[in-house]
Amino acid sequence: MKKKKIISLIVMIVGLITLVAGVVFLVISLNQAPAVQDGEYLVSVGEWTLDDGSNCTAETSCESGVIWNFTEIGKGKLTTDNHKNDYDFIWSLKDGKLLIETDWLYTLNNEYNYEIDQGAGTLVLNAGEETYKFSKVAKPATESD
Repeated sequence: MKKKKIISLIVMIVGLITLVAGVVFLVISLNQAPAVQDGEYLVSVGEWTLDDGSNCTAETSCESGVIWNFTEIGKGKLTTDNHKNDYDFIWSLKDGKLLIETDWLYTLNNEYNYEIDQGAGTLVLNAGEETYKFSKVAKPATESD
């Protein structure tokens, strides 16, 4: 009889530990921000400016003037002169690479290794020895913000 009580007590303790661990994992997973895939994040941010040390916002121009606007999955607009001339481009992400085809004076095909830091709002592109760092353009606050 005493063995049955000890076994029952051990099973109950193991069950309580498992229950507490399950609740902890549930709370942690509910409090995490939803993961956004890289392509969706590029589009949700929209405009990315070449980081030249200036503080760019939607209301101010950027010193470099180079802005990539990912308007939708697979499509976007590029400017090198703060939107005086915009050029259409198509893009895709494949195997850690950002592939861009720009309809400029002639068609440009570029391939970049990319890294996105969603927390910092940065996009780093590597093409050979060249590295380009882009920052998301801060959107103006709306009345609902």
